[in-house]
Amino acid sequence: MLSRWLVVASCVAALSAQTYRGRIGGEVESPVEGSRGRGFVDLGRGFRPWAPVSGSGTVPLDSNGWPLGDAQTVLFDIRPVPAWAPPIDDPAQFQPDWSGAYHVTFNGQAELKSFDVSAFTVTNVWYDATLNTTTADLVVAPGTGLVAVSFTNTKRTPASAPNTGITNLRVIRPGYPADTTQPFTREYLRSVAPFGLLRFMGFASTNDSNPAFTDPDNHVHWANRHVPSDATQQDIGRQYGVAWEYAILLANLTGKDMWINIPVAADDDYVAKLAALLHDTLRPDLNIYIEHSNEVWNPLFSQHSYNQAAAPRAAAHPDCEHLRRGVRREGYQHAYPHGVCVVDHLPGPIYAGAGMGKAYLRRAIAVFLRRRADALFQRFARGVHRRRAGCAGGDAGR
Repeated sequence: MLSRWLVVASCVAALSAQTYRGRIGGEVESPVEGSRGRGFVDLGRGFRPWAPVSGSGTVPLDSNGWPLGDAQTVLFDIRPVPAWAPPIDDPAQFQPDWSGAYHVTFNGQAELKSFDVSAFTVTNVWYDATLNTTTADLVVAPGTGLVAVSFTNTKRTPASAPNTGITNLRVIRPGYPADTTQPFTREYLRSVAPFGLLRFMGFASTNDSNPAFTDPDNHVHWANRHVPSDATQQDIGRQYGVAWEYAILLANLTGKDMWINIPVAADDDYVAKLAALLHDTLRPDLNIYIEHSNEVWNPLFSQHSYNQAAAPRAAAHPDCEHLRRGVRREGYQHAYPHGVCVVDHLPGPIYAGAGMGKAYLRRAIAVFLRRRADALFQRFARGVHRRRAGCAGGDAGR
């Protein structure tokens, strides 16, 4: 018996001596408002969409999403769920401490106010007419979980009429210089340090972000995506997910491989331009793993119904006998996500899973690799990036 315990103890000691740091991946939380991950140093990168000060109606915006009149927004809401409709669904009622002085800068003039006077105070307000820049400190009180700010009596330029809005809002967290250019907080960077790969499913707002398949324009276009110059990276209209440039920047800064989720409704131009962006800006020593949407088999997500509706069209293509067999054997729900998919005569990624047998999967891969039209995905998989890349579908590779 003693010898058995010695063997067990030696095995445990050997396991504990091993390190798996950098050999496991992690999901990256979105850095915008609604997250407790303290992602962006500048809260101005992810505040909620602008709303009227009155609370009803809409605010006209310029092409970059800045308000053309008086407006309000929420910088953060970290209250326990649902503090706004008790009882709170958290016995400990945990709420992180985000108090302190936030450095505010914007172009134009405005009065900063809160509907809750106890949430914060505004100090050190200064307007530079030469630069048309307002600076101030927004001092958040301890215990504050919600910071909503209204900008009233706005003037976009010195010569503008009142109620004309502001631009280029920056709200720098406590502990960072007002003029910092650091994109991500120290806490956020530390949180991803142990991982070798970062998955950007939530970062890209992959779930429930597609148009209905029956919509006249049922694709996600590259022109609809967020770009770094947008007023906020929050989901607005058909703009879903944080700009890919920020995802690439995070990977480059941390030296982590990327697992990206391509929208289920992305058209071929979107895929090609995303490939080009990754090729041009991602560090060449980093790998890219590609997933078509997320859990297209899961009926809880809208991408499931889109995927299911697209399957018959894909199966009708002459090069998809393997897919037609899958449709007959497993039904549309399983055939599309587990095969080489051709929608509008353009193939999607290779998938592996229970819905397709090995023989059909081998056939699918063979068909995919020899088709000229597969160039879009192969740009990711082996050609354009000159680096190793993987394929992932459904839950494969997690």
